[in-house]
Amino acid sequence: MNLKKYIAELKRRHVFKAGLAYLIAAWVFTEVAALVLDAYSAPPYFLKTILIIIAIGFPILLAFSWVYDLTPEGIKKTSKTNHTVSISPKINHRLNRVIIAFLSIAVLLLLVNQFKDGPIHNEGKAKSAKINQGNETSIAVLAFSDLSPDHDQEYFSDGISEELLNLLSKIPELKVISRTSSFSYKGKNVTIEQIGEELNVTHILEGSVRKSGNKIRITTQLIDVAEGSHIWSETYDRDMEDIFEIQDEIAEVVTQQLKITLFGDIAKTTEVNPEAYTLYLQANHLYQLHTEEAIRKAEDVIKQSIAIDSAYAPSWNLFSRIINTATANFYQKPYKEGLEFSKTAALKSLELDNTYAPAYAQLAGINSVNRNYAAAEKNINRALALDDGNSLIISKAAEIARNGGRLDKNTEYLLQAIKLNPLEYRYYYNLGIVYIWLGRWDEAYDAIEKYLYFRPEAAVQHAMIAHILVGQGKKQEAWEEVQKEPSEFWNLFTSNVVANSLGNYQVADSLLVEFIDQYSDSNPVMLACLYADRDETENTFIWLEIAYEQKDPDLTEAINYNNFSKYYQDPRWKALITKLGLPKDHWLLKKRK
Repeated sequence: MNLKKYIAELKRRHVFKAGLAYLIAAWVFTEVAALVLDAYSAPPYFLKTILIIIAIGFPILLAFSWVYDLTPEGIKKTSKTNHTVSISPKINHRLNRVIIAFLSIAVLLLLVNQFKDGPIHNEGKAKSAKINQGNETSIAVLAFSDLSPDHDQEYFSDGISEELLNLLSKIPELKVISRTSSFSYKGKNVTIEQIGEELNVTHILEGSVRKSGNKIRITTQLIDVAEGSHIWSETYDRDMEDIFEIQDEIAEVVTQQLKITLFGDIAKTTEVNPEAYTLYLQANHLYQLHTEEAIRKAEDVIKQSIAIDSAYAPSWNLFSRIINTATANFYQKPYKEGLEFSKTAALKSLELDNTYAPAYAQLAGINSVNRNYAAAEKNINRALALDDGNSLIISKAAEIARNGGRLDKNTEYLLQAIKLNPLEYRYYYNLGIVYIWLGRWDEAYDAIEKYLYFRPEAAVQHAMIAHILVGQGKKQEAWEEVQKEPSEFWNLFTSNVVANSLGNYQVADSLLVEFIDQYSDSNPVMLACLYADRDETENTFIWLEIAYEQKDPDLTEAINYNNFSKYYQDPRWKALITKLGLPKDHWLLKKRK
């Protein structure tokens, strides 16, 4: 049989049409199967098995079409039919209709896919897009589990996790989620997919620590979020003296597994006496608890660590942070003395290691509190140059920018910090505050809503929302909101503002008398703010001057309140902000021009 006759025979037996119909039907079936399996989160091998079966069936179908034919009398061997004519015109028409029907379904499925992959995403695709946004390699280091015999080494397992996180965060090519967000899943029954979606990361590093005497066992697993599979795991059985070597090994292997191209060497862990290091981790764990008693204990423990090994820069920086918190937040030390000691400890840290970025950030914060804006700017820029992937350093840069009146940089830094630490509620609060200052009421409301999602029982929330509602012109809603505020100070202060905005001057007058009676001695700048709100210019400047003379610590923040915006061109306002020694690029200095 020559080629032409062979092709003619294939056509006569409808082998081509049967094959075409099979391929179109198989494609339609595969698309439908993929949608159904995806909806039920079926394992990938289900679809692969279906494709293999379809592939095997194709040659079988072709052979069947050659050997057999469908006739009006049923299925018959082709050899028993008339070879000189086309087999059953009815069968030919039926095959044509089958092909057209499946082609129509195929076109319909293509249209569905087009819309599905366009602006209107289904939930599964949205999750996938969120996790893999921008194809950026990213990782969250979860708090390692404490598997020690007495389960009394949580401080150690947390510390190892944080040290790994800090090592990885120094790799510019890798986005690393910060401690607050990563550790928030500790003790919770959540899936890897959920963590990956909420933190917007491609990979997760988890593990466990078992410590008994001088022996440690660290088990680590690197997980691909999209696949939900382990791509690397390892167990390290070592002595405590090898802890720094283990951390370096894990960081290096993770980098290799993620196929990150480095433009320099991976930072190495600074070695320290193992006993001093254990005490350092314990002090850091206590510091993170942020209670008055825990801060007292943290100070004692870090002193013990430094007494054993005084050459470890992170210990001195932690000492500085502990003293600063004990002074500013819990009033456990005289303010001036505590601040000075905190500064000395930060400088000691930098003396030991002049490349330790967190110490520069700590020192910058102290400079800012002392209104040494130039030094604060210099030190925070040095910290960012050394480690721009650390959300604590970035958030400190945001704080310094805010104190220095660079509100555009403040919001820029806060948004960067949120990207690295999306579950840190304080970032949303600080963002909302600055938006309120700028009168960007809708953005302020969105930021505070996110803050309240994480801290639904937070203090001052009703007062803040009431201020925003007044700015949005929803004054009656603001009055109803402020009545829910449990803080006596903020309830009274904000009630004054809302009552005055509503034109309830009799109520506002009564509330003002009450505020003067209770808070004029301790909060002169806030009284000035209320007078500004009432358009009482003389009283406003009298109390602003009193606040300046008394060195009211709230003055440098309160001058940003938009209540004072009406006085930007007043000579007395210009004189006040000149006396405060604000940096040249402070936004209020630009406003007076």
